Amino acid sequence: MLLHSMVSRRRSRVWRRVVVASVLGLVVFAGCRPANQSEKALPADGAPVEPTTEAALRFVEKVSLASRQGIESGQASLTVTQEELTSFLSIGSQISRQLQAVRPLQGSQLTADRLGQLEGIEGLEKWVELAQEREGLPPMRLPSAALRLTFRDAQVRFTGRGEIALLGYLRLLQWQQPVHLMVAPRATRGDLVLDFVSGRVGPVRLPEFVFDPLGRELARVVLAGQAFAEITEISVQEGRLTVAGRYGKDTLGL
Repeated sequence: MLLHSMVSRRRSRVWRRVVVASVLGLVVFAGCRPANQSEKALPADGAPVEPTTEAALRFVEKVSLASRQGIESGQASLTVTQEELTSFLSIGSQISRQLQAVRPLQGSQLTADRLGQLEGIEGLEKWVELAQEREGLPPMRLPSAALRLTFRDAQVRFTGRGEIALLGYLRLLQWQQPVHLMVAPRATRGDLVLDFVSGRVGPVRLPEFVFDPLGRELARVVLAGQAFAEITEISVQEGRLTVAGRYGKDTLGL
């Protein structure tokens, strides 16, 4: 367990260094303005997706239900809305950051005992309750704390074209630029992969290699610890995403 926690922490540090280094290069190249003076805004290609505690908790409930379904039947299906994923991405990364500040060597798993150490989280009692109800299920992974440090006000939008839009602000110290990414989901056995389609940071076209660490993190957030052995369906419709497949009961030792 300790080794696993150390590995998770090391991966988080590596992820942060990669993203920060990439952002630094883009900031210098694009000539960003200070964050409090920036006139650049996110593209208005849809109504803003506002994160809420209620939507984040629904995401946790849906993931837990899919896990139980997979353990009992060997097949699992998870359908989430863009409001639920955006909310979990935002609020979950806040919780993860606080957890790492309290006990940095214990990773970012959603457990009742760790949540009980926090203060100031809206709906904390419900978060603890849902974590307690997950006993016997695969560990649920919170978004990386590093994500919130560099990618601010993240919004996820599921489009009718079968693609996923990721919007927010890449930030470094007092500098920030709006980012707009388009990705296409696909499956590689039990893993969800988000293929880079296009992206911009401010006026600059985003190279795919800069997106890769962010894409891997977002894909992990979508599955949130789901133990798929094989994903057989990925469906993106306006406002919602469905992932279904054969559950990895062998890997769970069930």
